[in-house]
Amino acid sequence: MKDLDKLLEQAGASAEQRARMYEIFTAQRKAQNAGTVAHKPTSTSGAERHKQTAPTPAVRTSPAAKETIGGYIDLGILGSGGMGEVRRVLDPVLNRRLAMKIIHSRLLKVAKTTSRFTEEAKIVAQLQHPNIIPIHEIGKLDDGRLFFTMKEVKGRPFSEIIAAVHAASTDYVWQPTEDGWSFRKLLHMFSKVCAATAFAHSCGVVHRDLKPENILVGKFGEVLVVDWGIAKIVSDLQKTEADSIHIVASSGAAHQTQMGSVAGTPAYMAPEQARGQIDKIDARTDVYALGAILYEILSGQCPYGGTSSQQVLNKVILGPPPPIRTTVLSTERITETIELDLLIEFEEANEECVTNEMENHNEHGLKLPEDLINACEKSMQRNPSARYQSAEELQQAVLDWLNGAKKRDQALKVVEEAEQIARRKQEVLSQVEELLQQSKELIDGKPQWSPEEEFFASWSLEDRAKELSLEARLLAIKQEQLLQSALTHANDLQEAHQELVALYQKRHTQAEISKQQNKVAEARFRMEYHNKRLPVNHPTRVQAENYLAGFGRISIVTEHPGAEVFCAPFTLHNRRLVLSEEVFLGHTPLHDLSIGMGSYALRIRQTGFHEITYPIKIERQGEWSGRDPDGNQIPIRLPPLGSIADDECFVPGGPFICGGDNEATESLPPVKVWVDDFIIKKFQITYQQYQHYLQDLYDNGYHKRAQAALPVAEQSGAGSSGKSCFEINDQGVVQLVEDATGNLAQLDWPIAFVSYNQAVEYCQWLTEKTGKNWRILNEFEWEKAARGVDGRYHPWGNNYSPAWSNCMASHPEKSLVSIDSFPIDCSVYGVRAMAGNLSQWTSSKWIGKPDLSGFIRVPKQTGQQEGVLRTFRGGCWMVPPVFSRCANRVGFKDSDGMQNVGFRVGRTPDWI
Repeated sequence: MKDLDKLLEQAGASAEQRARMYEIFTAQRKAQNAGTVAHKPTSTSGAERHKQTAPTPAVRTSPAAKETIGGYIDLGILGSGGMGEVRRVLDPVLNRRLAMKIIHSRLLKVAKTTSRFTEEAKIVAQLQHPNIIPIHEIGKLDDGRLFFTMKEVKGRPFSEIIAAVHAASTDYVWQPTEDGWSFRKLLHMFSKVCAATAFAHSCGVVHRDLKPENILVGKFGEVLVVDWGIAKIVSDLQKTEADSIHIVASSGAAHQTQMGSVAGTPAYMAPEQARGQIDKIDARTDVYALGAILYEILSGQCPYGGTSSQQVLNKVILGPPPPIRTTVLSTERITETIELDLLIEFEEANEECVTNEMENHNEHGLKLPEDLINACEKSMQRNPSARYQSAEELQQAVLDWLNGAKKRDQALKVVEEAEQIARRKQEVLSQVEELLQQSKELIDGKPQWSPEEEFFASWSLEDRAKELSLEARLLAIKQEQLLQSALTHANDLQEAHQELVALYQKRHTQAEISKQQNKVAEARFRMEYHNKRLPVNHPTRVQAENYLAGFGRISIVTEHPGAEVFCAPFTLHNRRLVLSEEVFLGHTPLHDLSIGMGSYALRIRQTGFHEITYPIKIERQGEWSGRDPDGNQIPIRLPPLGSIADDECFVPGGPFICGGDNEATESLPPVKVWVDDFIIKKFQITYQQYQHYLQDLYDNGYHKRAQAALPVAEQSGAGSSGKSCFEINDQGVVQLVEDATGNLAQLDWPIAFVSYNQAVEYCQWLTEKTGKNWRILNEFEWEKAARGVDGRYHPWGNNYSPAWSNCMASHPEKSLVSIDSFPIDCSVYGVRAMAGNLSQWTSSKWIGKPDLSGFIRVPKQTGQQEGVLRTFRGGCWMVPPVFSRCANRVGFKDSDGMQNVGFRVGRTPDWI
């Protein structure tokens, strides 16, 4: 201790400074483990390094720590290598710890080595850069050994941190280590190494031994490039350098620093360096080594391996290292990678790279950024002219990716906010649905003429539901804006494109249901735009492409196997849906055939049966299988020959799309309804047919029934004194006369002024005459007979012209016409005049808009008491074209006849 005090006094330290230094030195003597690394000239092999998870144990302070060395207080050895050792020392004047590198005594007589030792100190001393270890003093100890002092760095070799990140990244996902090191942080450190190398190059210095072991990372993120022992000022390199290869003591051949004409570490050497081509070594040689470090960051292993340095050198000379990306992943592993890799920190910069996205994994299944793979491969090109020409270029490539990753993080936060908005929107919509249901329950069964105060509670719920509906709409707008905003941060952000694809797909579906073609086209355009920004094998892209393609499946089973099935699609021609060329599908049963979305008409024929038309509708990715709401497969029944008359049409059982037409009066809600087989008359009952009915009643002595059956406008029941369009003269002949409006009907016109009750009487008479159970069809049967199964608005399609059905705009006379007029007004089943001429009674009691949803059978009648209101359907000669829509519904008293309503009859087939 006296020596220490004397030394400090000679150095000019005050008594206070000497006391303080005494305390520091005493503390150092008690230290058992230094726990720091100044400079490790040796390294471990790749395999051993990857197993290493903790810093190299510090060397215990030796007894010599009490001694001084070169004017410094010796605090113990830090490490030792082939050229010398590194000791921790204390600067007694400035009270700071330093690292002192001292050449081995045995090397003092080797001029080349001492020269290199001195050269390293002088070169590094001139490279004043934050990421290059500063040199403070160069000198000679009393025993003649050369030394230089430098900043002491408390940190870990970069190689250990790379290995730790790869060890922490499991289940094919990049994950941080316990102490916070991540894939992206590795790249930040690497960019600093590139910056230090670029600075050295600007000073004319090439490192020649860049590798992860020669990069030290401090506790607070300091990065220092060390071991400049074989660095050269490029202009001073001589071709005549020729020393035998000397292997510095190290634990791994691939990572040993070699001396001589081939100097450096084999695994990170550029080919020209490995060949000893001194004249070709320049800044691009270091660029190659930087690429090799990037290779290790991406793959978790050094580019080359081997059991000896010569073996590694041979590999470097012979060809490039194994590729970083691998295509060995199985489909299941790829899928799992996509599902789990929520933390992946990159996106492709252009669409050309997207096609390879699924291949960018290292051998451990970790996703690799395409940009960084390209940067690595370019840096390690065999030909120096094909590499980056400077370390700055490589650094910029890495920084570009890092900046993109930072923007991606910002964008992901915006996407997360959009997802929160979406969840709130869904909650609001659920509240709207609940409020409307509560409102409905409050007024269910309540007469419309009830006092207004009885509706107040229901109205209040409806008003709140409207407020929330508006809120949901605004939230939807905000969600879309946020997702678009995320793309301004990172225009290739998969998460944002994925959410937008889902958003526009929902809009597309809703627009298709409501048949808003402009919105359908707009939603599809937006959906396709964002979908193309996703990788080709991305699950969302695959799902969306399948959705847009719309292919579905079809199964056709007939009651008697072996029926021939032909298929023709409906296509748009002159604004109407018409059948195109048909193809033969095969013989029944047909199972699980692939078919494009759209509307089709199947023609099914079989010996001994009537040929039938069986329309189908293939929804997007939908299935048509003939299954009822209970899931039962119901075979298609073909009518036996002779069971269908020429003036009858057969409507086979199955589902059809009902309602859903916002422009139609009192349209039913959009719902899929199962209707069993039925037969319907091709035309409405005419004046001639009704005249025959009246005459038959009278001739058979049913005079009162005949009188009650006379059509009378707005009659209140039998015995009305209103004027009828028929009269029975004194000879008992039923004949047409002018009706209450002064018009004389024609026999081939559909009959008007018949009440629903009178139409039922007609069905009873017809049943008695034919032995077949005729009836007035319910409104679901009527709607299916009119529009088929695909939800079209009119029997011929979704467009309208007054030339296609008889309405008030169809001709100047504005009157009824023959039932055989307007041939375009014909359904897919062959039923005529469902959109014009006369509206038609149905057997359904009028209940306004019933609460229907899902897939149902024809519902049982509820609501108004029988004898009050009945539903009638279809267009009419005296009303605007809007009433020609098949979903149009009106209710009226079943005891009254009207000049705009007639009827047609139908029946259940005899074979059911």
